[in-house]
Amino acid sequence: MTPTTMTAEEAQAKRESFFTKELAGFDEFRSDCEALSQEFKHLKIENVNDKKGFDEVHRAEQTIKRKRLEIDKLGKATRADSNAFSQAVIERVKELLAIMEPEEKRLKEAKKAITDEKERIKKEKEAEAEKKRVERFNKMRDLGMVYCDARFYISADLQKYSDRDIGFWSITVKDLEKKTEAEYIAFSESISQIFDQINEKKKAEEDEAKRKKAEADRKIKEEQEAEQARLDEQKRVQEEAQKKIDEDLKRIEEAKELESLDKKDGGVVETVRDLQLDKIMKENEANEISKGKIKEWKEREKFDEKIHELRYGTDGLEIWTKPQLISIFREL
Repeated sequence: MTPTTMTAEEAQAKRESFFTKELAGFDEFRSDCEALSQEFKHLKIENVNDKKGFDEVHRAEQTIKRKRLEIDKLGKATRADSNAFSQAVIERVKELLAIMEPEEKRLKEAKKAITDEKERIKKEKEAEAEKKRVERFNKMRDLGMVYCDARFYISADLQKYSDRDIGFWSITVKDLEKKTEAEYIAFSESISQIFDQINEKKKAEEDEAKRKKAEADRKIKEEQEAEQARLDEQKRVQEEAQKKIDEDLKRIEEAKELESLDKKDGGVVETVRDLQLDKIMKENEANEISKGKIKEWKEREKFDEKIHELRYGTDGLEIWTKPQLISIFREL
């Protein structure tokens, strides 16, 4: 059954008709009220001694008062009827609404169930979209892309490792979210391959740099070790040469001391010198330079004096006997 509906104009006309009917009793008093408002305008009280004027004003006031009370009484009665009617209207409305309430409630709940389901689906889709957005966002970062100003791109220092066009290196988050799953997977795989290529070339470059550095370090170390070996050998040769020089100088000095001994020592100088020369000759038998040095040493002056000083000291007292001095030089 199609419910009866009433337009706003029809409802307003019905209300006005109802009000006109209910308020008709008050219209009967309009002419009386208008007449009484004009009837007594001429009345006035001249002074406190004007009894006649006072009485006339009093009677006129009472006449208007009675009409006022009559109108108030009608108003109260009408309001009482109106209140009763209002209550009856309220009860009738409740009765009618109670008839439809269960069905309205059922329809409302059915509508709410669908609305709630739509909202749940909407939130589920939003959550899924957010999850997908975050996953894609993190995937781009995990691959190595840089994020800035709502855009992902591959840093310029890595672009040199690939021959791809520069436009390939950038994508907005919005464009990334718009991609279908198949498009996103293809894009991710392509980016992953590019980074594999980049990392491979970068690692090769780093390995080559490490190799070159290691080679340079090895050469430096070898050069340092060779230089140190050269210095060590130079030092050894110098030390051996110095040692030989020191030994020769020592022998020369010893020979010079024996040469300086006084001839009166009864052949001590000659004996000691012969022993010393014999020792040097044996050690340097094949060395012509040493023979030249020995010849030079034999001809040194003041050798006898040194031998004499060695035997007697500076005060002339004998320190060593001839046999003792010869024995000392035999041990040299």
